[in-house]
Amino acid sequence: MRNPVLILVALAAVGAPAADASSAPSPRLVATVVNAVAHKPYPAAGAIITVSFTVGEPNEPVGSGVPSGSVFDVQLIRRGARPTFMTAATGSDGHYRATIRWSGGTIGKIRIGGFLNAVPSTAQGGFWLPVTVLKKNF
Repeated sequence: MRNPVLILVALAAVGAPAADASSAPSPRLVATVVNAVAHKPYPAAGAIITVSFTVGEPNEPVGSGVPSGSVFDVQLIRRGARPTFMTAATGSDGHYRATIRWSGGTIGKIRIGGFLNAVPSTAQGGFWLPVTVLKKNF
């Protein structure tokens, strides 16, 4: 089971040399939500929310800087409330999707976190990605 504690993304280049995991830079990646669909009965409890997103380095092709075997999680945040639990996304090569059963209320924010395979700085706590939402129906 992955540790739910995440650290904030640092603006450092991927692959910079480091002495150990604690001093290694976090990756410089961004997530783009290409579609977020709320299936009825949103915003009521029990609605199914599907979030499709891409991950990659800024201004580079989708999937750039994402080692094979990396994993990402999605977290929905209710307006005026604490964040919900994280849901594992499926996918590869920079294209991912997560389906979440919503606990009710209006979604205020979508957060995406990750753990990169073979990148020591993400192994202990992971990181949050800057997120851009292109399309949503809620």
